[in-house]
Amino acid sequence: MYNFGMPSSLKAWIDHIVRLGRTLHYTPEVKDHPFTGAFADRNVPVVVLSSRGDHGMDPGGIYAHMNHLDPAIATALGFIGLHDIRSIAVEHQSQGGEPLAQSVRSSLSATTRLVDDLLRTHASTDSRSFA
Repeated sequence: MYNFGMPSSLKAWIDHIVRLGRTLHYTPEVKDHPFTGAFADRNVPVVVLSSRGDHGMDPGGIYAHMNHLDPAIATALGFIGLHDIRSIAVEHQSQGGEPLAQSVRSSLSATTRLVDDLLRTHASTDSRSFA
């Protein structure tokens, strides 16, 4: 996370994948929301691994209102039909020392648990859902 939001390279990537006619289809017969995401018919999990200079930016955290990265990613990917978004962040990068080391350990542990959960949950699904 750079200055509470996404780095420009990530924004450029999103601009390349949220594409009308490719990952987003225009359906004018649907009056309230005439767009359909290309992945709306699939259960495709997305894992966001990030780092933050500060701490407490997860939902419910003291600085959650300053985290514009995770909501921006969820909005963009949700628009193309990707709604199962999991986020793990390393925090305390500005502070360093033991708080950073503990955050790295915690994030590695959370990543291992998430991988195990995703493999267990999606083991019997069609492999094209991960493509």
